[in-house]
Amino acid sequence: MTDCSYLTSNNIKSRVDYAIINFEVGSINEFDFIKSSILTWLQYIGIAPSSSKPHLGQNRSLNHFNDGRLLIVNSPNSQICGAIKWNNSKSIFRVELSGRSCDRINTHDDYFFVIQDLAKNHKAIIRRLDIAVDDFTGKYDIRSVQQAVSKGLYNSKTGQKPLYTPIKKGNERTIQIGSHKSSRSMCVYEKGKQMGLASDDPNYVECTRHELRFLGRKNFVIPVEALFQSDDYFVWAYPRAHNRIIENTTPRCIKREVIEQLDASLDKKLKYARRQIGPSIFLAQQRLTNNEIINAMSREGLCNQQSYPDFITANDLALLPYKHR
Repeated sequence: MTDCSYLTSNNIKSRVDYAIINFEVGSINEFDFIKSSILTWLQYIGIAPSSSKPHLGQNRSLNHFNDGRLLIVNSPNSQICGAIKWNNSKSIFRVELSGRSCDRINTHDDYFFVIQDLAKNHKAIIRRLDIAVDDFTGKYDIRSVQQAVSKGLYNSKTGQKPLYTPIKKGNERTIQIGSHKSSRSMCVYEKGKQMGLASDDPNYVECTRHELRFLGRKNFVIPVEALFQSDDYFVWAYPRAHNRIIENTTPRCIKREVIEQLDASLDKKLKYARRQIGPSIFLAQQRLTNNEIINAMSREGLCNQQSYPDFITANDLALLPYKHR
């Protein structure tokens, strides 16, 4: 399975996982054009503005926003996936794209080309960009990162050691390298455990996510090309540590990640159903057909993560059979 054609054809192994982009505009017409272009693009990939406003600044400084809308996945679940914001003077238009939005962008052939085209004639500033690489080999796991830190592979050119923070939540381990406030930082964690995969699934132990965060500053500009050359920027951030990871990992596949995470959730629900309503189903089988039982019990979920998103096709599901049994 593949993600969008641009990522697949260029064998890009990383994926944009979060993005905040500001457009600085000089007129109402320019503001309206950018807003319309962004919303048309988002609608096309299955994201729509809601009637709810995001958290906004309390003062009228240009550093804050006075109006906006939350973005939601355009499906029955209506999951929040980001926001659009602007100030009263409409001199800044911001689009915030969470991981859920980026999942759709990474699997849609329109990708970030609208942002690229707008940036040619309008001032686009990336305020935050997260780039994620998944290792499925187990070679670049938490222990490997700890060793890399000890060897100084994450140190800056001046040899200064970044802040190192190990975190443990249950049986899931995380390493934070650098400060959240710095222009670049890393979060490395056991993705298979975070996804809730079965303990006998190979990815439960071997899947490790390396998540790089860039924060745009006056003295640290994130170019729009980083959206299209994410592998290069992932390596550039910590070259001695990341060059080997990019060389030896396979490309991430958003569809596979989403299917595996929902399959793990389905597995838990089926085991719960067997314990709680298994006897009722056994009794019903003596009176009803299997189709009648399914029709009587099934319904579309209204809560988050209760159905496969619409960018997952029946063919995608067939290519990755359900295995959490």
